[in-house]
Amino acid sequence: MAKPRLNLRSKKDHDLKSYAQSVIHTMQNSSHFASYGAQVQAAADQVQAYGAALTEQAVAETQLRAATQRKRQERLSLEQALAGLSSVVALVSEGRAAVVAASGMELRRPRTPVGRLRAPGNLRARPALYEGACDLAWEGVHGASVYEVECQRESVEAPWERALMITATKGRATSLVPGALYYFRVRAIGTAGEGAWSDPALCRAG
Repeated sequence: MAKPRLNLRSKKDHDLKSYAQSVIHTMQNSSHFASYGAQVQAAADQVQAYGAALTEQAVAETQLRAATQRKRQERLSLEQALAGLSSVVALVSEGRAAVVAASGMELRRPRTPVGRLRAPGNLRARPALYEGACDLAWEGVHGASVYEVECQRESVEAPWERALMITATKGRATSLVPGALYYFRVRAIGTAGEGAWSDPALCRAG
């Protein structure tokens, strides 16, 4: 038994309007649905209302984009004006906190040394989809500029070797022996020097 298929959810807004207009026009000109003229006309009226709503939305979106752009421009101008006032406060205060506070501006916090970098936590290693590779990820360390990753074959005689130097907190170690087990460790490096090594993670190379 044949049944109509609408599939309305897959149609975009304007496509739905065009589809509805086509269906209504076809039904209005078909003798099969002559006795349902009032129902078809009600649907036609709804198409008109829907079209008006689409137009209203388009106008509102255009106005919103224009208003957003103007807001961005005015914010930039305000930030520049405040930066100029900040220069005035810095000149007048000559470093005196009380004068800075009298301007209503916040006091800049003094820089504190980072200290020795801690070891990255939660080092995770898993076989990569590529042959001879492992995917690694770890928690970031405050003050780190770069991370050094080393690997070691699962053998007491094997030395630790550099596998990665990367600024992100995840990476892929490559050029490994496929199927071999490797220990990995990572440490943070920054202006404070080299941090402590993480706990090792064991992984079989893909």
